[in-house]
Amino acid sequence: MKEESIDKHKVWSSLGRPRMGPYFLEMRRSKFKYKQAIKDKKRARQHQFSDALNDALLQKDANTFWRSWRSKVGQRGSSEVTDGLTDNTDIANRFASIF
Repeated sequence: MKEESIDKHKVWSSLGRPRMGPYFLEMRRSKFKYKQAIKDKKRARQHQFSDALNDALLQKDANTFWRSWRSKVGQRGSSEVTDGLTDNTDIANRFASIF
C-alpha cells in the first residue's frame, strides 16, 4: 500500500498537482487506504496486547501475565506514578480492582 501511495503521488505530482480530477482522487484514495491500514495495524496490536494479558489473568497464571507484560511494555520494576498512585502495593491493588 505504501508503494502504491507513493506511485500515485508521483503521478499526481508530475501532472502539476491538480486539485480535482481522476488522478487527484486516485492519489487521495491511495493515501487514505495506506493511513487506514496503519491505524488498523496499531489497533490490532493494542487488542492483541490486551487479549494476551487478559487471557493470562483469566487463567490465574501470574508468571505468564508478567512475562507478557514485560515483553510488551519492556520495563522491569515498578512504575513511578500510575493513576495517581506511587506505592507499589496501592498500584497493584488498583490494578486488581480494575481487572
